[in-house]
Amino acid sequence: MNNIFTILYRALTYGENWWFTVLNYVVLLVVLIPFWTTKLKITVKKWWVVLLVSFVIQAVFWFVLRVQGISIIWNAMLGLLLFYIFRFRLKRNKTDYPIVFTICIALAADVYFAFIAPLITTIAHISAILLVIVCALIIIGKKDKQQ
Repeated sequence: MNNIFTILYRALTYGENWWFTVLNYVVLLVVLIPFWTTKLKITVKKWWVVLLVSFVIQAVFWFVLRVQGISIIWNAMLGLLLFYIFRFRLKRNKTDYPIVFTICIALAADVYFAFIAPLITTIAHISAILLVIVCALIIIGKKDKQQ
């Protein structure tokens, strides 16, 4: 049991790297804010499913691969924000500047990690973003065909 808590502690604190810990939790908070405060909570009703699934995937990585952090979670939510902007907003020539600002902050964090972290970190970030976008396209595509 002690091993489980050790793995969780190291995973959630980036091995006690407090700079990475604070940075990642701030970015997670930033990418979640639009889902609570904007039109997204009406348009993207099941955003919490993406949050939950990405958390489960991240947790599996903590225990199986012994990775640290929560960046898969906030990158999955970033993927959902990107999908929303490109699918719903640009199509109508409308821009949600708070969401664009949020996307810019998260992408800046990804660029930062691309420079300082191992390549596998960048691959994981891009994979999380693309996974959500592809899944959203498949789900929306099925809904479009049904209508």
